Amino acid sequence: MLRVKRVVTAFAATAALAGTALVGVAPASAAPATAAPAAAPASMSKPPPAISASDKLVTGGVAAPKGKVGKKTGVATKPPVTASASAKAALTGTTYYQYGIGKQTATTDGVAANFKIAKPTVKSTDYHSLAEIAIESADEQQIVEIGWTVDPTTFSGSSAPSAPHLFAYHWVNGQETCYNGCGYVAYSGATVAVGADLTSVIGQELTFAIQNTGTAWWLGYNGQWIGYFPLTIWSGATPPATFAHGGLNQLFGEVALSTPTSCTDMGNGLPSSDSGSARVASTTYVNGPTVSLTVGSTHANYPTTVITARTFRYGGTGTGAC
Repeated sequence: MLRVKRVVTAFAATAALAGTALVGVAPASAAPATAAPAAAPASMSKPPPAISASDKLVTGGVAAPKGKVGKKTGVATKPPVTASASAKAALTGTTYYQYGIGKQTATTDGVAANFKIAKPTVKSTDYHSLAEIAIESADEQQIVEIGWTVDPTTFSGSSAPSAPHLFAYHWVNGQETCYNGCGYVAYSGATVAVGADLTSVIGQELTFAIQNTGTAWWLGYNGQWIGYFPLTIWSGATPPATFAHGGLNQLFGEVALSTPTSCTDMGNGLPSSDSGSARVASTTYVNGPTVSLTVGSTHANYPTTVITARTFRYGGTGTGAC
């Protein structure tokens, strides 16, 4: 799941955090002199459709399988709420997060990028490995997210719980909600839904997108708009919140671990120095400035490599016995 406020803190961390869950930013590698940008994401070329009465509110959703994250340390102090008794017994009750991330503070109406779909190995006592776009308000309290995740606990009811799944998530006034619901509306014209098993597209580089239309934050996947979060989710909150534009844009790989280091994969498990590793490519803004991502990582096990100002590679396999 997505702890975007924590990501900012982790990414900006210094060596003073050594010995905590987040040990500081490992510098990104230099950009190759011959690197060429990838093609622009396709889904941003067509605007989201008008909201229709035939669109369906998703009233369910899946609760996040872990506790609230502490902003300063990046550590969740509660065990997974949906984990089995045996899984809870195997965990320490603390969750550690690591990232390979690109970010930019900028006012935008949307963000899109191409992500390689992967099936990372997640250690049985860890939580998840994911990749996502997160766009949030300038005060970091309101957030919309879309991406893919391998999360065997959250998707334990699916036919392939260890497969990558498409997900959506959001935050309201700094509070977590749930995966794929809690006010999310599925677009009636979409051919794919959040929660979908993405096994058939592993290895492909597909577009993920978020765009504000003035009434909703729309989510895009693989060239089509799949659903949205109405702005009334925020304006009707207590206290009411305004989330008309993005103020901080983040794109990253994330692992959620039960120990400070683990052998859980990020991305496709290849280090960013490998040309075949997972990457975030061709980041594009709607009504925003020129894309110029600051790229880094929170642990040397999961390095990043800059390709261009809007493209970077990330990933790796941590340490520890599986």
